[in-house]
Amino acid sequence: MSEQQDKAWHVNREVSLGDMIAIVTALVAVVMAYMSLDGRVTVVELLTNKNSQQIESTISEIKIELRRLNDRLERIVEGGTHK
Repeated sequence: MSEQQDKAWHVNREVSLGDMIAIVTALVAVVMAYMSLDGRVTVVELLTNKNSQQIESTISEIKIELRRLNDRLERIVEGGTHK
């Protein structure tokens, strides 16, 4: 029976140096991954904001051009009906 007890699972209160190094390394890796991800998200947000501003500017320009075309067409139609 004592041989069975030797093979059974048991928990030690000791923490080896290798375990400590592995834990610290894992924590550093997690922090670095988070910081890298945060940097990437910031870049994506900046690009998205820039693209949104460009799209808004383009839409404004298209609206102005459509108004000009509409005015020209109205003048052409009005000119044609008065003849």
